[in-house]
Amino acid sequence: MEEIKNKLILVFYINIGGLSISNAASYVQKVQQQFESQNFTDLVQYFIPVRDAETRIECLNPQFITNKKIIDDFQKTLKRVDENFKKITKNFNHKKISENETK
Repeated sequence: MEEIKNKLILVFYINIGGLSISNAASYVQKVQQQFESQNFTDLVQYFIPVRDAETRIECLNPQFITNKKIIDDFQKTLKRVDENFKKITKNFNHKKISENETK
């Protein structure tokens, strides 16, 4: 429990649109695998599919921090997370649209 206490806990809500349950599960798993391959060892991640909401990231354990170095480290990590998440979901969304157009 101590190791989680010192890490950011992020929840990734993935918009699955009108995908079937099996396709949605596969889509979320692919996004998760791509993201986890980025080696963010300083955070705990949860991926949740949503239908009627935007894809977004929420931090479950914001902390009151006064140490400038820790603040800077968290901000750098969050920026990298956000940039990588946007790239990954954009790539998968283009694939999802392409697949829907061929049906």
